Amino acid sequence: AAAATVRLSRTADEAWLARYQRKGVSEVALKVLGGGPSVWFATVPGAHAGDAPAAIGRCVVDGRWASFAAVEVDPALRRRGLAGAVLAALARRALDEGASAAWLQVETDNTAARALYAGLGFTAHHAYHHYREPEPQADGDAAGPPSSPASP
Repeated sequence: AAAATVRLSRTADEAWLARYQRKGVSEVALKVLGGGPSVWFATVPGAHAGDAPAAIGRCVVDGRWASFAAVEVDPALRRRGLAGAVLAALARRALDEGASAAWLQVETDNTAARALYAGLGFTAHHAYHHYREPEPQADGDAAGPPSSPASP
């Protein structure tokens, strides 16, 4: 397979946001995504003009630390090295800026991502849960508290 072209940018454009797998991106979320001492957004363009990106990722460099997040790949294009290409491009930029250590977060049940990160030398440090406001049920009562376990 040909090497993926990874574009780096200081801002998340509409194409990047189209691949970002969250339910809507609020003004606050945009500020959080773009916040940090040195923020980079990576995009592997889709195959054709107008396609959503094949893959994306985000890195924040803060001194010696690089934080990787939002590494997402089009489900139809997984297992082709795109996540690795995104991480490599972001890591090179982080190294250029003086980072010498890195961390990331991944959902506990994302076994493919966990295998990729383990292959890159990452190990689990701890686990925790994210809680969200319950979604109302048809009768107007809130459902129980859904959570999304996460670990590095």
